Amino acid sequence: MASVGMLQISLRAQLNDLETVSTATGALAEPVPTREEQRENRARGFLLRFQSSRSEQQAQQVWFTEHWQKTLAYEAQCREEIRHSNRDQRLGVILRCFRTQLTLDGEWLRRERRSVENRAGLSNEIRTELLAAIDTMQQAIATILDGIDTGVFQTEESCSIAKQNLATLYRTPLWLAETHARADVLLTWIAHILVQALPTAQDEGEDPSVGQTLRCLSDAETALTEVTAAKDLPPATTELEEAFVLLHTCLRVAENEDEYHGSAPVAEVPEVTVPAQSEPEMVKEPEPEPEPAYDPYLPRPLRRQLSLPITPPLRGVLY
Repeated sequence: MASVGMLQISLRAQLNDLETVSTATGALAEPVPTREEQRENRARGFLLRFQSSRSEQQAQQVWFTEHWQKTLAYEAQCREEIRHSNRDQRLGVILRCFRTQLTLDGEWLRRERRSVENRAGLSNEIRTELLAAIDTMQQAIATILDGIDTGVFQTEESCSIAKQNLATLYRTPLWLAETHARADVLLTWIAHILVQALPTAQDEGEDPSVGQTLRCLSDAETALTEVTAAKDLPPATTELEEAFVLLHTCLRVAENEDEYHGSAPVAEVPEVTVPAQSEPEMVKEPEPEPEPAYDPYLPRPLRRQLSLPITPPLRGVLY
């Protein structure tokens, strides 16, 4: 009888759960916002924030590009110095190169942190994740720099282990957070486009190309949401690449250069060729290129986001 009573209690609890959703404190949980509400919340005020921080972000991008080129040049120089160093000099050269590399990374992290704090389009959750990853990486770099300065690393092996640990425990989570952030900003762009476009499309009657563009962007939104939920870097990178391909398709569809039939593959219809008639050839004037069907909702910054490289430079054992 006791087991029957427990079963009744369990069933009653399940029925109560179906009838009402409550928190641990007994208060009613807030209803989950719809997809349209999530878009509106994400897009609210985005364009104003983007425009106000645009010049700063462009300057940051220039600095990041120059700094990355400087870093690559220094790494190449270090590899040559290590290759030509003798047995007695080798460890000292490795430690000097490692220290300078960490200093360059620290400069990048400080600049990146300021950029993330002001970057438009990031949700609070993703911004917090990325800032935490940056802070953790900075602390790890400071610890290694202190170890180099105090003579902790006495062998090449100990230095290599430190590099491997830095790459595995700190740099990889940082690049995962950066990947989440890239997808998150693109999600905000899509939300902004859809919030602007859907009412207009409904009021004026949906043009076929516009409808295809909206469906394509909606599918891209789903793909990017999966990127932000990825727990490991390799699948996150792969999913972001796939989302980029889909977004490029959306751009082509919007400009009447392609058609979108959904994410499922569509069978190709064979082309029927009609034999040419023996008529005198006539010189035709070139037809003017059609105007983009959806240009107001395809801002150039979105294109720039899509033109940036996806796979992050993961440094492990460099030298």
